[in-house]
Amino acid sequence: MIKMKPCSYEFLLDIKTSSNERVILEHLLRSDLPVGEGEYLNLSAATMVFDLAGSSLSIRERGSKEYFKNHQNIFRNLTKIIYDNHGIIEKFPGDGISMHFVNANSLEPFGAANCVRNAVTAATLIIDYLSQNEGLVSGFRLSLSYGDDTIAALIGGFEHEEWITIGHAVNVAHKLEKEIKARGCIFGMDERCHEVFTEVFCNTSTHCFEMPEELKKQASIEEFWYGVK
Repeated sequence: MIKMKPCSYEFLLDIKTSSNERVILEHLLRSDLPVGEGEYLNLSAATMVFDLAGSSLSIRERGSKEYFKNHQNIFRNLTKIIYDNHGIIEKFPGDGISMHFVNANSLEPFGAANCVRNAVTAATLIIDYLSQNEGLVSGFRLSLSYGDDTIAALIGGFEHEEWITIGHAVNVAHKLEKEIKARGCIFGMDERCHEVFTEVFCNTSTHCFEMPEELKKQASIEEFWYGVK
């Protein structure tokens, strides 16, 4: 559901002559997330983060405009894969994508498994697409985590406000990338997502690693993440 907020950029829209600039400004007023009552929305979801490797070096060597030209089509195709598998994109943090596969009914016994299944399917399609087009990127990583306690919160003020997501799964998905890189993997996931992954892709081997202490659901307990190389 697309939500249009009251336009606080009217003066900018009036003075901009470029249609592209107008489209960009208007997009700042939109959100893909469903509208909830109050200050936040419960959002049980599988959170996945896609990260391009070597983007900082590429931008430094080629410049931001050339980087944009080279990667625009990649992100367009990845966006289609994500939405075709019932995902929503929260943001494009420059060199990656932060996305969610929402459990539409948290009371449904198989709701969590279904949204994780959508996420791992999207992940494998992304890996296949980039593997078949090796010249497009120098490398990439994907991280995935499921959380029942994720919320989407509206933050900011009248001049600019946007939805952000907060929760343990969001932290894991965003911070596990460092471990995935260190272990030489391209895809990493928490235990809950791994259970679904092994059911869907039973012929794909995974590697088990201990979850970093700061990313554990509870301190001082055994918890693991699984990587695909």
